[in-house]
Amino acid sequence: MSRPPVSPETILADHTPPIRSLAEAARRLVREIVPEAEEAGNTGWHSINYRHPEVGYFFGIFPFADEVRLVFEWGSVLDDPAGVLEGDTRRVKSVFLRSRGDLDGKRAALEDLLKQAIGLGNDRVPRAARRGRSSR
Repeated sequence: MSRPPVSPETILADHTPPIRSLAEAARRLVREIVPEAEEAGNTGWHSINYRHPEVGYFFGIFPFADEVRLVFEWGSVLDDPAGVLEGDTRRVKSVFLRSRGDLDGKRAALEDLLKQAIGLGNDRVPRAARRGRSSR
């Protein structure tokens, strides 16, 4: 049984002002780069999730006590020449933000990663394999 979506503000309500501000800046970036994305809070994951009409779920903002994680559902198949993606899972990769300077410094890379995530479409793994990338 899935939980009904909540507002992003509900997810951010109990966080400190710096974490709320950082998450809000990330939200603005997503809306700027992928304006057609649908945004909804998820209390189960304690996240702000993004779905695209042609791709489905592709990205989430996960606020924590001392950082905000930008989570790319299919991060393992994205080109990351800036080396901002982290994680040891086979599919999901994250960008860790601890300050507004982190977001500003990684902005160009994040724009590129968001565009790539949308460009994968619904056949993410086969297209990635055709491009010669590993799914790990």
